[in-house]
Amino acid sequence: MHSKYDVVVVGAGPAGSTLAYELANSGTAVLLVDKAVFPRQKPCGGGVTAKAAKLLDDILPRVAEQSIYDVDFASSGSIIFRGQHDRVVVYTVTRDKLDDLLLQKAAKAGADVAQGTTVARVNASGKSVDVVTDKGNFQGEFVIGADGGRSVVASSVGIENRDGFVGIETEVSVGDHDMARWKSLIVADVGWASRGYGWLFPKKDHLSIGIGARIDKARNLKSAYWQFLNSLNLGRYTVSNWSAGFIPMYKGKPKVVQGRIALVGDAAGLGDPLTGEGIGNALLSAQLAAPAIEKALSRGTPSLDAYQQAVEQVIAPEVETARFLSRIIFSMPKKILEVARLDGRIWNAGCALVRGETTYSGIKGRVGTIGGLYSMLRGRASKTPLDFSVP
Repeated sequence: MHSKYDVVVVGAGPAGSTLAYELANSGTAVLLVDKAVFPRQKPCGGGVTAKAAKLLDDILPRVAEQSIYDVDFASSGSIIFRGQHDRVVVYTVTRDKLDDLLLQKAAKAGADVAQGTTVARVNASGKSVDVVTDKGNFQGEFVIGADGGRSVVASSVGIENRDGFVGIETEVSVGDHDMARWKSLIVADVGWASRGYGWLFPKKDHLSIGIGARIDKARNLKSAYWQFLNSLNLGRYTVSNWSAGFIPMYKGKPKVVQGRIALVGDAAGLGDPLTGEGIGNALLSAQLAAPAIEKALSRGTPSLDAYQQAVEQVIAPEVETARFLSRIIFSMPKKILEVARLDGRIWNAGCALVRGETTYSGIKGRVGTIGGLYSMLRGRASKTPLDFSVP
């Protein structure tokens, strides 16, 4: 391990390890730093959409625990409808395995890895950035913050994303009957948490059960968790590995670059405002950052403005549309589910979205105005029929 690199990546989650792999694979001298020693437990529901799975190529078959085709949509324990699809919509994974394999992939590509190394701060100085850690200092022409919702790198350059999604996650051990009951099926219940939902994701040998909401609505999450858990009518069970997580979401215009320092994934506040999911945009942001970094290194450019522009053009429009849809859906979640039960086009559009066959923007184009959608959902006449069909 050296003290100077082309790029130092702080945080070895999906965004950081993916970026380190992309850079090392192209010959860039890169150091990947993380405070944990891998494999490590990570609070996360462990749902990877089929769309995000395409960005994991050879990794996913080695970590997928269940392939999900069906979703039970519920409100306060009452199932409104079951959506079923003939192709996978979500894969479930455990983050300790996924993140460890991504880190190993980066290392095999040539990235140096410093595990168990805590970053205190980063300081930009002229033609480089200093990374101050408890194991000594490192220097990079560029430093990338991939260190999650409480990003030290983001704080060091004065970028903060205080809005976001807070979740409680547990592992629940159940009997064989309940494991078989939830095979290839997940649950999303919108009744227990305001502007949020409870989830059940089956893994190979346990259920991941949790609940989350926007940070300003998350005051009573623990009591809501128990209400949700009790509504599932499980047999004998054991709850273990309690954890909590924060997925930040930017407000206004995303700010992901400041000179020689850039942010990816949750550190950049790129979580999905509708689902609270962060892995998809984490992987995508890493793949957008890599060519911008390589270009800046080859040209001796002192900033990563090309990455900022890529985020604004590719990710930001989708995040803003998800925010638009979340305001509508969470204002009347049960009504939305009742409409979806009667009109299969809504379920089909959702499947197309998570499978990467359409986009949030494409769905918004079919929704039309907020007023028109509200009228339809409340049973009023609408001059323009709502059409969620996917071309």
